[in-house]
Amino acid sequence: SSGINAEWPLRPGIEHGLHTTSIAILALFVAELFLKLAVFRLEFFKKYFEVFDGVVVIVSFILDVLPQSVHTSAAELVIIARLWRVARIINGIILSITTA
Repeated sequence: SSGINAEWPLRPGIEHGLHTTSIAILALFVAELFLKLAVFRLEFFKKYFEVFDGVVVIVSFILDVLPQSVHTSAAELVIIARLWRVARIINGIILSITTA
């Protein structure tokens, strides 16, 4: 049975669609990262959370593109880092709403 988790098997088409969506979203984040680097240049590296966020995006993108057998142990750490990124996005949205 093909699936992300043996307990919750997914049909191959759904699994492929989710994986493709994940890569597309991460590609947008990579593009955002390169734009930030182009605009802020060395100033970007003074913001430690931005650098950490960039590392999470790059590592996540690389691990998503690699075959699953290569990165099974590192994937657990990336999941935690991705949750951190989601928390930062939510925090950014809340800050932009409250300061507007």
